[in-house]
Amino acid sequence: MRVIVIFCSLFGLFSELLAAGNELLVSKQLIYVFSSGVEEHDFRAGNWSRLAEVSELEFAVLLFDRGKTELIDLPEFAAELASPYFFDKSTDYAALFNPINGQVSIAGRGEEVEEILNARLAGSLTTDVDESTWGKIKELFQ
Repeated sequence: MRVIVIFCSLFGLFSELLAAGNELLVSKQLIYVFSSGVEEHDFRAGNWSRLAEVSELEFAVLLFDRGKTELIDLPEFAAELASPYFFDKSTDYAALFNPINGQVSIAGRGEEVEEILNARLAGSLTTDVDESTWGKIKELFQ
């Protein structure tokens, strides 16, 4: 009996440590409220996950389809951020924020937030171009 209690206690502690570790790994979350059926919104909803994979920002993506979600169903933090935009089916809304302290980094229409994140991603990409390549380019323009 004692062995089972100790095992359960250790397992509970281990799972809490894993959960805390996962929160630290993904320090930002992106919520996206959109209307499915709008081609641009559907494309952007699929694009957020791809952007999160290649970005150095490391953020989790939470998608909320207005057709399948009520405002009351959203987590409290998401409802607070998205409530002014939730009922306007013609627009989409995205917000990148830190769930630990509630600080919003970027918020606005989905297109605007996507452009900002793409610009940040493009700015963080580096390429290796060796000197011989630059020499070849220089020869082409002479």
